[in-house]
Amino acid sequence: MVCSSVSRILRDRAVRFLRDFGIENRENGNSIFVAEHGEKENGKRNIRKLKRAVAGVAALIAGLANGFFGGGGGTLVVPTLRKLMDCEEKKSHATAIAVMLPVSMISGAAYLLRGVRDLWATLEVGSGVIVGGVIGAVMLRKVPKGFLTGLFYLVMIYAGIRFVRG
Repeated sequence: MVCSSVSRILRDRAVRFLRDFGIENRENGNSIFVAEHGEKENGKRNIRKLKRAVAGVAALIAGLANGFFGGGGGTLVVPTLRKLMDCEEKKSHATAIAVMLPVSMISGAAYLLRGVRDLWATLEVGSGVIVGGVIGAVMLRKVPKGFLTGLFYLVMIYAGIRFVRG
């Protein structure tokens, strides 16, 4: 929920920024940005640059979340890939996992070096996570896109409620 709110806020601010510079956000019902003076290609190029810049900020926030909480950055990466990088649903989930693996390894190494660890809990939980990850990756190909989207947001809402309640 927080993730979709952040993504919505970033998108709305980008649209306002573009409107301030005379760039419209609709043409034939599609989300294509067009410059006021008919400079369609320059307008599209500027939009791509802006989307990438906003995606970079979102990626920085995802890395911070992963470092602070020991995980959770992927929940920011998925909407960023979907909304800003125009990545389809299943590819955005798979890409988020690929992106977050090295980030999680680095965050984990930092925690280990600081002495924050429980070896037995790591082995027990880690084995379940590995098995679940393999099963989830195999199932991703077979799960309908709408179901995946709904499940993702339900998990985010549940996580948000649990986080607020403590």
